[in-house]
Amino acid sequence: MVFEWLSNESIKGTAFYSVLQKNHVHKLIGEVDFLLVCDRGCLCIEVKGGKDIFRRDGKWYSVSHRDVENEIHNPFVQAKDCSYALKKHLATVYGKKSKQADYLIGYAVVFPQCRFTGSGNDLVTEVMFDARYDLDDFPRFISDTFDYWDKLEVEKHNVHPERLTIVDQKQLRDLLCGDFRVVPSMHLELQHVNQRMIELTEEQYALLEIIDENPKIVIQGSAGTGKTLLALQLVRNSAAKEKKVLYLCFNSNMSEYAMMSLDASDKVKVSTFHSLIMNALNDKSLFDVSVKELCRTFMRMKAEREFEKYDVIVVDEGQDLFLAEVFDVLDVLLKNGLENGEWAMFLDPNQNIFNPTEEYEQTKDYLKELCHPVFYPLTINCRNTQPIASRTAALTITRPAKNLKLAGPKVITRTYDGAKSLVSELRKELQSLLASGIPAEDIVVLSRYRKENSCLADVPSLCNLEIVENSNISSFKKRALNYYTAYSFKGLESRIVFFIDVDGFASVKDRMINYVAMSRALLQLYLFYDESKKEEYQETLDRGSDVLA
Repeated sequence: MVFEWLSNESIKGTAFYSVLQKNHVHKLIGEVDFLLVCDRGCLCIEVKGGKDIFRRDGKWYSVSHRDVENEIHNPFVQAKDCSYALKKHLATVYGKKSKQADYLIGYAVVFPQCRFTGSGNDLVTEVMFDARYDLDDFPRFISDTFDYWDKLEVEKHNVHPERLTIVDQKQLRDLLCGDFRVVPSMHLELQHVNQRMIELTEEQYALLEIIDENPKIVIQGSAGTGKTLLALQLVRNSAAKEKKVLYLCFNSNMSEYAMMSLDASDKVKVSTFHSLIMNALNDKSLFDVSVKELCRTFMRMKAEREFEKYDVIVVDEGQDLFLAEVFDVLDVLLKNGLENGEWAMFLDPNQNIFNPTEEYEQTKDYLKELCHPVFYPLTINCRNTQPIASRTAALTITRPAKNLKLAGPKVITRTYDGAKSLVSELRKELQSLLASGIPAEDIVVLSRYRKENSCLADVPSLCNLEIVENSNISSFKKRALNYYTAYSFKGLESRIVFFIDVDGFASVKDRMINYVAMSRALLQLYLFYDESKKEEYQETLDRGSDVLA
C-alpha cells in the first residue's frame, strides 16, 4: 500500500525500500522500510501493518485480520534511530563539517490499515499517517513532515537546511544503492592455487617408490609435472641413506635454486655441468666452451687424474645434457658406472632448445644400449592452471600433460607496435596487479632477449618498481621487477609471468622458446607479442588447437 502511495507522481524524488543501516545506534544492523530522497532532504519512513496497533505494559503489539497479536518494535524509535544512523553515515563519509552532514534528515511513521489512537510525549504524532486520512492526503503529508523537521532544525539549531540539487540527490542515491561489480581477487586466488600446488600428487609419491626399485631411471614429463620437486626429494632420500649424491643441471639458476632448497650436507653436491668439469680439471678457461668440447677435454684427461666419485647422480633438466658425450663423463664419475650404478635423469623433450631433435633420439638409443634404464612418464601437470597449460600446449603445438583441473584466470594476450606501445600495455597490466594487492615478488618479466636488446632497453622502472635484470636467481629483489631471459629461467617458476618481446610463433625454435617461457607461470600468464605477428599467432593457435583436439 505504501509502495503504491510513494509511486504517486506528485511525490518527487527516489524511494528506496528496506534500507539497511550498519551504524545503527542500538543494533548491529538497522533497517528502515522506506527511505525517500528528494530536494528537501531524506525521510526515513517506518510502516506498521495490522488492523489495530497498541502499547501494553511498555510493549508494542500489532493485531492481524485473524485477530492474532504480534509483538512489534516501537515504530517511532525505529524510525528515529534509522534517521540518526543515516546522519552519522553522511558525516562519516563526507566529514562532520561537510554540506552533506547538514542535509535535512527526518522520519515518519505510517499505519496504513488502522487509526492510531496512542498518545504520549515519546510519540511524535506530528509525523504520523494512518487510515483516518484520505489517500490523496499522502503527498501533502510528506510535504508537511519535511516542514515539521525543517522548522525543528531552525528552532533547535538555528539552521535553515538547504535544498538538494539534482547532483546532490544523485550522489546520495549512488551512496545508498550505487552500482558495483565484484571481481575475482587475484591475491586470494593465487593463495588458493598455491595451496594445492605445493603438495605432491599421488602419481609423484608412487614414482618415489618406483625409483627405489629401479636404480637406473629416466623420468620424462612436460613442464609442470613436478620433475624438479621429485629430483630434489630423491637427493634428500639418498643423502638420508648416507649416500654421496651429485645433483647436476645445466642452468646456473637451477643450481642456485637447488642449493637454496636443499639443506647443507657433506653428502650432497649441487653443481652445473660446466662448474663440475671446470673444478674437476681446475681450469676456469672452459667456461665458454660447448658441452661436447667440455666432455672431450675431460675424457682426454681422465687417465691422468683421480676424480671424486658419487654413489648417486641425479640430473635435473636433463634434456640440456642429453648427449652421449655427457653420459661418458657420468660413467666415470658414478661408482660402478652408468650400467651398474644408481642414477636418475629428469627431462622434458619439449624443452630441448639446445640440441637437435635427431641427435636427441640417437642419444636415447645409445643410452638404452649402454645401460638399459627404465623410462617412466610423468603425466599430471601440478604446476600450471588449466588456462595456462591449455594455451601453452595449443600455441606451441605440444601435447599437454593431464591437468589437475586447477581453475585460474585466462591467459591475457596483448599486441604492441614498437617499444613505446609495449611499455604502455605493460604498465597498464602491472598497475592493475599491484592495485589488487599482488606483491612485486610474485611477478617476473621473461624475454627472448637480454634487456639491452629488449623493448625495455631504455626503461629503468615501471610503476615505481626498478627493473632488475638477473642472470642469477640469488640476486632476486623482492621490491623490484625482476627480468630474466627465458633461457636463464628454465626449470624455474613464478606465480605471475609477463612474457614480452615475442616476435615469432611458427618455427620449431620459436615454439620451443615460447614453451619454456609460458610454462613458467603458475597462476597468471601475460603474453605480449608484436602486432605484425597477429596472423602468425592465430594460425599457430588454430593449428595447435586442431592437432590437440
